[in-house]
Parts: sequence; structure tokens; C-alpha cells
Amino acid sequence: MEVKKDGRKDAKQEVLINAMVEVVNYGGDGWKDFARWGLERKYFTPTDMDFISAAIAMEKGKMPSDKQCQRIMQILNKAREDSFPG
Repeated sequence: MEVKKDGRKDAKQEVLINAMVEVVNYGGDGWKDFARWGLERKYFTPTDMDFISAAIAMEKGKMPSDKQCQRIMQILNKAREDSFPG
């Protein structure tokens, strides 16, 4: 039973780490372009913009938390499904 819990915990942690890496790799300019795209189309909710702003703030040395990164990637992936080209 304990092995299963550890495995699930490890898998969950891996998902969060992967999200953080993806957010960083997308880069400040990528997040700015994404924000511009969404604002032009009135695509984002105010909460979405808060998360995207957290990604953009990396340029100022402020790293989003692992859970914020997970949500940021959910927003980006949904937009890609809805026609965002980036």
C-alpha cells in the first residue's frame, strides 16, 4: 500500500516539475505574445491573466509556484486547442 502512495506522489510531483520546466522554457517573450493574443480576442478570464502575468514576471526574477505553473500550462494547452498557434 505504501509503495502505491509513493508512486502516486512521485507521479504528481513529476507533473508539477514538468509544468515548471515548460513554463520556463516558453520564455518571457512567448508569454507576452500569448497574453497579447488572448487580450486581442478577449479570450482570457481575469484569473487566467493573473496566472499569465505570473509567467511574464519571471523576467523580473519572480518564479511562479509549481501549482501556478500547472495552471498556466492548462491555460496554454486549452488555447492551443482553440486555435492559439504558439
